[in-house]
Amino acid sequence: QFLLKKAAIVGHAFDSLHLPLTLTGGFIDELSIHLYLDVFNPGGNVSLQILIKNVCLVFGAHTTDWSYSHVKQCKSKLVDLVMKVLELKPQKKNKAAEDGSATGWLSHVQTRLKQDLMKKVAEMIE
Repeated sequence: QFLLKKAAIVGHAFDSLHLPLTLTGGFIDELSIHLYLDVFNPGGNVSLQILIKNVCLVFGAHTTDWSYSHVKQCKSKLVDLVMKVLELKPQKKNKAAEDGSATGWLSHVQTRLKQDLMKKVAEMIE
């Protein structure tokens, strides 16, 4: 379950991305995502419920002077954002795991959470 309440969207995070429209700000009153997995039944049902209440997004036009340096800077920022999103996605596997270990997106997220937790514990110990 994921729950987000009373969140403000900061516009400068999306500024200068070299897109026709720029997200300049907004707010989300409530956003909840429920993922139901039937883990005890192989081939069981998976359902996703998304609830959105009172969302306001403010868009504006992207302004540029079309100089080489400004366009390069904006495109570089867009490429950096895309690369960060790609880092969050799990790598595709050609073969299923032969040792019977779990595979897929959920397994990848669990592995990353465990690694992050181990790093934080190690930092606390030091």
